[in-house]
Amino acid sequence: MSGSRRWSQATPRITGRLKTNHTVARHLSLYLITNDPAIAEHAVGAGVDRIFVDLEIHGKRERQAGLDTPINAHTTGDIAAIRARLPQAYILGRINPLHAGSQAEIDAVLAAGANAIMLPMFRRAAEVRQIAALVNGRAAFIPLVETKEAVACFAEWADAPGLTEIYVGLNDLRLSLGLPSIFSVLLNGLLEDFVRQISAREIPFGFGGLGRLSAPQPVPAGLLLAEHVRLGSTSVILSRAFHMRSKTLAEFTAAVNAAEEVAAIRRAWLQLQSSAPQQLVRMNGELKDRIARLDSGRAVPPA
Repeated sequence: MSGSRRWSQATPRITGRLKTNHTVARHLSLYLITNDPAIAEHAVGAGVDRIFVDLEIHGKRERQAGLDTPINAHTTGDIAAIRARLPQAYILGRINPLHAGSQAEIDAVLAAGANAIMLPMFRRAAEVRQIAALVNGRAAFIPLVETKEAVACFAEWADAPGLTEIYVGLNDLRLSLGLPSIFSVLLNGLLEDFVRQISAREIPFGFGGLGRLSAPQPVPAGLLLAEHVRLGSTSVILSRAFHMRSKTLAEFTAAVNAAEEVAAIRRAWLQLQSSAPQQLVRMNGELKDRIARLDSGRAVPPA
């Protein structure tokens, strides 16, 4: 089976429109970041759609110094090991930002068995177009929007050849914007304005991370999931909170019943899809209230 066929079949389908004029996703693709073949196998068996292998290291340690964010430093060998364990899995490789070795890096990631290439930390449309040319239609291509400059020049790269989806990384984007928390981008209207532009071009997109619906949080996963529905998202990364930062399969299975939690997300997704627009607006208001209180330093009880 060719690489292009593998990834094209996994692209989310879009159907209908919300009254807010945003697209409605028939399916929410769930990503899990791991380089452990055993965890990947367990996650796929539990209903996770995509395995995310994170090779990005260039500039990340300096950019996120002092923050509680992961520096994964996965390898192409990890992709190959997961592919050997899971021949039919959808595997995404997040590469480094455009650099002198990008062609060799992309070739190695695809040779190892990745279905998709994700480009992080770009600021100019030329970077997206250069990586798109290097991928050359051999895999899905997903720009990861993490800078205010990437948002500002969207119209210049939105039609890059081979672009299949877009993902918005909330943590680096909020750093680029000088905002206080990872959730602040959901509060200031920037994400919604950007989503409106993406939806107008009917490009599938996702954003941020999602924890367990069963775990109380100051910003509850249920409200975040409702925001995905309201905005028309088609994908989301299961956050470290989902599996309590597990590093091994034993830790993972002790921390979370992945099958139950994924099933709960699927049920809630379907319920929210059929809910009245007013309910999504109400949940958006509650989400923004919680984020505003967190950003102002006020205590917010988990829910």
